[in-house]
Amino acid sequence: MAKLTKQAIKARNIIADHVIKERLEYLRGEIENECISYAEIAELQSLRGEIQQGDTVLLEWAGVEEKV
Repeated sequence: MAKLTKQAIKARNIIADHVIKERLEYLRGEIENECISYAEIAELQSLRGEIQQGDTVLLEWAGVEEKV
């Protein structure tokens, strides 16, 4: 198996981050449209570490407890 260069790894990480952000925005739309599925909620929970700290909508739906 070929070894990835540092540039290739960085590019792959940038693409992965972009895909995750797009997916989170898609899930936000499903929440807003009140048509999110149980599978999508499970997916959102699996992505909870990628959600911005101030994004209360996604954090709430991902099951992250509010910090007091």
